[in-house]
Amino acid sequence: MKKTIIASIIVFLLSFGIAWAVVVFPYQGGTGVGTAPTTGQMLVGTADGVYEVATNVDIQAGNFTTTGTLGAGATIVTSLDAGSGAITTTGTGRFDGGLVDNLDTKVIDIVSNNLIYATGDITTVDWSTLYLNDITEVLSVDWGSRQLIASDGSTQLDWDTAGTLDFQDNNLTTTGTFESGNLTIDVPSGDPTLFYEINNVEKAKIYLDDDADDRMIFDVGGNPIMQLHPTGRTMSINTALTRGNLYVKASTNSDGLVSIQGDGGTYSSMLVLEEANNYGMAFEYDHSNIGYIGMMNGVAPDGAWTKLIKMARADTYVEFPAGDVNVTGGDVNITAGELEITSITDPQLRLTHTDGVDEADFYVDSDGDLFTTSTSGNHWLGNGGDVDYTLGFYGNTKQGYFSWMEDEDYFQFADHINLPNNIELKLGTTVTDFRIWGSGGGVGNIKVNTELHLGNSITNFLKIGNGGNVSFVGGAGFYPKVSEQDAQPALTVGEMRVWVDTNDSNRTYLMYRKSVAAGSATVKIELQ
Repeated sequence: MKKTIIASIIVFLLSFGIAWAVVVFPYQGGTGVGTAPTTGQMLVGTADGVYEVATNVDIQAGNFTTTGTLGAGATIVTSLDAGSGAITTTGTGRFDGGLVDNLDTKVIDIVSNNLIYATGDITTVDWSTLYLNDITEVLSVDWGSRQLIASDGSTQLDWDTAGTLDFQDNNLTTTGTFESGNLTIDVPSGDPTLFYEINNVEKAKIYLDDDADDRMIFDVGGNPIMQLHPTGRTMSINTALTRGNLYVKASTNSDGLVSIQGDGGTYSSMLVLEEANNYGMAFEYDHSNIGYIGMMNGVAPDGAWTKLIKMARADTYVEFPAGDVNVTGGDVNITAGELEITSITDPQLRLTHTDGVDEADFYVDSDGDLFTTSTSGNHWLGNGGDVDYTLGFYGNTKQGYFSWMEDEDYFQFADHINLPNNIELKLGTTVTDFRIWGSGGGVGNIKVNTELHLGNSITNFLKIGNGGNVSFVGGAGFYPKVSEQDAQPALTVGEMRVWVDTNDSNRTYLMYRKSVAAGSATVKIELQ
């Protein structure tokens, strides 16, 4: 009895994925069918001669072979190996030692284990050798060795070692965002380098200098801008220009901050500006809340460097523990504060000319007395302005001052001048020319070296010689006081006066009192 068979067979595992090839045997009709099959089903015979739809076909051992035609197509299957899943055919259909497209071009070569490019003659995938080729059939990926191959045959990427992507001597470039947990650059020798390029033009690089104590160098435009030194854990900034710059720019509406923090309460925070060999300037904030500014003259900043300026965090003043403070070519402005100079000897403020020779000192001794000295011995107030300069004295309840009247060219005192007894006011080119002093008991003294002139001292004056003689010069004369009244005036001892008696026809008298006795003690002579 003719048997009609519907079968769907087989499976092909190709390269990196799974491809299924199905051969369909159409239903041709037959007898003894218990259940009519649908497209794609297979009928099998049972023990009672009835055919039923197969739900499972087990070929067991051996091959499924035929010498006829399976289906209406031209494909001739000569053998079917159920063990290996191979289909053998000698025909010209879709299975001719491989998988053929609708243009009869082989795209999968089952015999050679190749995936063929559309032209039918270029092998792009060879899974017998685990190779992936480019369009020119040149090896590009070696899956067996886990390598990426360039067109010249050189290895560009090797991932055979677990956890490592080895780019050999090649560059890693990207136009997107590179994200990774760890990036390791390992070279057998030389300087491991990370380059930054624009259009294949190098702009910057970061590399480890194998010849310079393994320091990390940041290079921009061929200039080693910054270096990180493992020895001493330091960072240096330098350029090939005339100066090295550290520029910190804050974002919009924010402050710029460079912070240096020491380790806890036993270590200091420092900023050092130096040339080399510990010559330079240092800033320190130590663990006792004291700030220092000073110089290093060949002494390391952790040693006995010269601390010139001291500032306590809780105080409002500045100390100069190293000694002198020199201000050259500028002003010292103190607003709402004090300039305090403290010393265990004599605190001193020194003003030195730029010639380094002429100077003036102000200092206080142990008794609290203020001293001022100058190289020339001169002390001037004022700077040549057209003003009256005043020197004042401000006491608890009283104040006093005297002024230099610039236009009038004299001193003007706003208070009395008092000289104690026997302290002389001396006038003249020598100390003996003219002297005035008080000797106590209400007695005042005037002493001249030669003579005293009272008057204009040129043509008309009273002259008193150093022997006490009195004479008149020029138009000078003796003019006693004149009293015009109706009663006789009372004179003091030694006084001379002219009296005009208005009660007696203006009779005129010259009066002189010679003693303290009353009455006859006053001599009166009538003048005609």
